[in-house]
Amino acid sequence: MQGKILKVVTSVIVVMLLGVVLLGCGKSEPAGPSVEPEYAGDIAERMLLAFDTGDYAAYSERLDPPMMQAMPEDTFQQGRAFIREKIGDYISKEFVETQIVEEVYMVVIYKAKYSNEPADVKVTVTFMETDAGILVSGLYFDSPKLRSQ
Repeated sequence: MQGKILKVVTSVIVVMLLGVVLLGCGKSEPAGPSVEPEYAGDIAERMLLAFDTGDYAAYSERLDPPMMQAMPEDTFQQGRAFIREKIGDYISKEFVETQIVEEVYMVVIYKAKYSNEPADVKVTVTFMETDAGILVSGLYFDSPKLRSQ
C-alpha cells in the first residue's frame, strides 16, 4: 500500500516537474507591461479553491485534453493530499507577472499564501486560447517546503 502511494506521489511530482521543464524550454517573453489577463484571476482562483477542497469537477472543468489525461481524479486527489500535507490550506493569491510562451501559451504567475508555508508559494497557471474558449494547460506549485524532503 505504501509503495503504491509513493509511486503515485512520484508520478504527480514528475508531471509537475515536466511541466516546469517544458515551460523553461520554450521561448518566453514578458507580455508587454506585465498585466494580468482579464480571465486569468477568476479561473486561477476557482482552480485553487477547487484543488484546496478536493472538488475535482470544478478543478477540471477548464483543463485542456492533455492536462485532463495527465490529471485524472485519483492523481488529482493524491497530488492534492501531498500539497496540503506540505503547505496546508490555500489562503490567497496575488498577481506577479505574465509571460507568453511560444506565442501559444499565456503563463500567469502568482504568489500565494498557504497556512503552513511561511514563504510565498509560486503558483504558475498556463492558459491557452482555443475554439472551445480559454483552457488551462498547467497548474504548478513551488515553495521551499515543497522542494524539501
